[in-house]
Amino acid sequence: RSRAAPRAAAGGTVSPDEAHSCVTSPPQGGGYRWLDVRSARDYDHAHLTKVSSKGAQRVCGSRFAHNAHFDRAQGVEAFLARCEREVPSKTTGVVVCDACGSEAAEAAAALRGAGWETVVVLEGGWEAWLEVYTTTGRPTPPKGKWMSTGTEALKSGLNVGDVAMTYEEGGYQGDQRLQP
Repeated sequence: RSRAAPRAAAGGTVSPDEAHSCVTSPPQGGGYRWLDVRSARDYDHAHLTKVSSKGAQRVCGSRFAHNAHFDRAQGVEAFLARCEREVPSKTTGVVVCDACGSEAAEAAAALRGAGWETVVVLEGGWEAWLEVYTTTGRPTPPKGKWMSTGTEALKSGLNVGDVAMTYEEGGYQGDQRLQP
């Protein structure tokens, strides 16, 4: 199983690498779900989508990541009601993510108190995830290396093959001609 499993039982925190392993390892008992407790606006701006592991052991589709804003003003009961709609099985492992790691621990404690068996917190939150991985779970490109946004070919109107592929779509992985 993933390296995070022993700490998961204790309700600990996991690094971005361990969280990646939790959501991409072959599911045992349903695998892990990603629960993002940031606001709907922050979630809509950028969130985890279709993560796959390097060996493609498991590709997580659009329903493995969920958003249930942890808002103290609305109360824990409202948060737990949203969680029960998003992650109805309390035996499914849950990786809890917030913006920078400050609210996730409180949200995870609420989940554990309501009966979820395996809940871990992403150490450093979404900011830490983006330091290591992209929104699709691929490694973040090296800093300073130019990567196509896909708009260059579109602006020119030229059809030049895979030039519009972004790093996240697999573009330029073996092409060493594009150096900063």
